[in-house]
Amino acid sequence: MVELTIQHYLAGLAMMIISGGMLVHIFQDVFKIIGRKQLRRYKSRLYRHTRAIYELMPKDQFIMGKGLWNQKCHQNSVQALQEGTATKVILCIAREGMNVFVHYINQTEDGKYVDNTLGWQYKEFEYYFIREIREEEYMELPYHIGIMNDTNLKQFTRWPWRKYITKETEK
Repeated sequence: MVELTIQHYLAGLAMMIISGGMLVHIFQDVFKIIGRKQLRRYKSRLYRHTRAIYELMPKDQFIMGKGLWNQKCHQNSVQALQEGTATKVILCIAREGMNVFVHYINQTEDGKYVDNTLGWQYKEFEYYFIREIREEEYMELPYHIGIMNDTNLKQFTRWPWRKYITKETEK
């Protein structure tokens, strides 16, 4: 039986530290590959759930909005109400390919939908109606998005991947 001394232990520790940099890189690469697969799986599950639960809004009921492209749909939709160009705020889910996200749009007096955040790109998206927002909820719109995103994340992913998916979807 070989007796391990403190020198053996320190030599082994030094070798692990030296090669550890390589292991960290390999682990990070593997984690990214698996993480991307988990992200695709999450988006696919969310899309299937969206199609099963929510009603697809008809494309012919949409008209072009301002196109501010600023990731502030909650503020853009309330601003349109204040300016008088819209009468309602609608909470929906927007989808383009595998991009699925919670979104706010407006409805005009004549019943047409307007996306003032995405502008002319509304033609590229599918919109799924969730509900109409009441006036007293206008100041809470960012919280609705956060709550829905958290709920979807918990429902369609396992806990080790939630932090990775959250970081990737915020990019």
